[in-house]
Amino acid sequence: MHQQLKTVRKHLPLVEQNIKRSFWVHSVQNSLETPNVKPEPKQPSSRIPPTVGEEKIRLDGGAKGSNKLRNSFLLLAFLGLTGYAGGIWYSFEDPKFYDAFAKYAPFGDRLLPAIEHSWVGYKFFGGNKILIRDMPKMMQPNASQGVSSDIVEQAKRKELAIPTELKHSEAPKQESNNNSTSKPKTESKASDDVKENAKTIAISDLGLDQETGISVTAAPVINQTLQRAHEEELKDQTLKFEASLNEANQLRAQLSKLQDEQKELYEKRLNSKLEEWNSKIEGLLTERDQQWRELLEQEKQIQQNIHDSRLHEELVRATAVYEAKLKNELTEQAIEMERMHLQAVKAQVEQERGSRLGKLSELRSSFEELQNLARGVIFDNGRMTKFIEVQKALEKVEKDVDMRDSKSLEKNLQDLKDATQEDQLSGLAYNVIDSTLQSGPILTKKELQMKFDALSKEIYKTCFLTVDSGFLGHMKSMVLSQLPASLFKSPEIQSVQNVLNEARSNLMADDYDSVVKSLLTLSQLSRALSKDWIECCRRKLELQQAINIIKSSALYASQRQEEAKE
Repeated sequence: MHQQLKTVRKHLPLVEQNIKRSFWVHSVQNSLETPNVKPEPKQPSSRIPPTVGEEKIRLDGGAKGSNKLRNSFLLLAFLGLTGYAGGIWYSFEDPKFYDAFAKYAPFGDRLLPAIEHSWVGYKFFGGNKILIRDMPKMMQPNASQGVSSDIVEQAKRKELAIPTELKHSEAPKQESNNNSTSKPKTESKASDDVKENAKTIAISDLGLDQETGISVTAAPVINQTLQRAHEEELKDQTLKFEASLNEANQLRAQLSKLQDEQKELYEKRLNSKLEEWNSKIEGLLTERDQQWRELLEQEKQIQQNIHDSRLHEELVRATAVYEAKLKNELTEQAIEMERMHLQAVKAQVEQERGSRLGKLSELRSSFEELQNLARGVIFDNGRMTKFIEVQKALEKVEKDVDMRDSKSLEKNLQDLKDATQEDQLSGLAYNVIDSTLQSGPILTKKELQMKFDALSKEIYKTCFLTVDSGFLGHMKSMVLSQLPASLFKSPEIQSVQNVLNEARSNLMADDYDSVVKSLLTLSQLSRALSKDWIECCRRKLELQQAINIIKSSALYASQRQEEAKE
């Protein structure tokens, strides 16, 4: 391992040498580049002071003149800056304009090189990379019009100096070829000669590559010498690297032997340790098993005690539940027996009153026959009595109430009032009709049935509510009310359901009085819910009774009138 580190340290100077050589080549290339034509610096134009007339205008003129002057000054400044910026941009597009702008524009000789060598120039303007097609003609040896005579003379002198430079460059080239097979010490001397010759060539060389900036005559010689030196160095490094590889292979063989020996030792130690560990683990496992058995017995005893206590509690609870169920069943049986007793009593009472009800029905039928007979006699005689007028007015009023035609209802009520003016009893009945219609709309039989269905659902929900029921209690009642009543064996729920069924049957038979009496037998909350429906039913009953009173009074008056005439 130590030898490998030594070989790595040997290679570090070679890396540093290659870095220095690349830096030296880069410096030689920079020295061979031709300098750009430096334009003559131009002093910035001085600021022109205002004239006397302008000062008077500023002092004597109003705000309008000052604003115009300021706007014109700002416009000129904006145009000047725009033109200056455009000139900077175009100078990087056209090399001729570059020289002219650097020579004649204020601060051009300083600003253009600064922009060219900044990150802005490298990113947007190509930054010091001038191609052959962009080179100005004044930089070429055979310059056309516009090229100064000094530049042409310098170009001729450089052309004459090319043969001497070639002689100087061939000498180090031959020496490098002869000494390439010799020791590495001669390589450093050859490289030093190349450096000195490159310096002389950089001063007097004329043939420059316009794209790379390297001398055309000296660059091949320098490249060949550098390439050969680099090849020799590669050979030396490969030899050294092969030697280091051989050493590494030897170290690898030694390491493999050491690894095998250490592996055998480790296996022996591992087997001994495993035997010791197994013996210790067996002892610990036996102790742990004994502890677990003791803990298991203790836990069994604890769980048995808990189970016995819970079983006792469940037995006590079950006995209480069964006693409550038995009590409820006994109460249900008592209620059922009481209901059966009441039904038997009602049947007996109805049987005893059968004769009376039969007589009343016969009397009602005879009274209706008498009414029909009186009507027939009246129509047969062709007499328009007061009864017919009142009956027609009442029929119109009933029709308007059912149709809810307010305009026609007012007119028919006025006709009914005129027809019942003479009779005091009919006038009182008319007042009842008027007050009833003004108190609210009169519902039809269908509407009353629909409202009663909704009311029965709300009353049925109250069976599942208590006084302290909150939001969750109301939600529970809504869910339970959707279930059939046969699922619940509570006597309260059954009694409420029976009352609602009885009231519904009475409503279908137009017996509103019995419906109201049935609803009034419910609880306080149910009576409060049915208050509005009872009020609507009461208005309908009052209207019907008032109409019947007016009919009976008119019939009685017409009969008396006929008797008086006879």
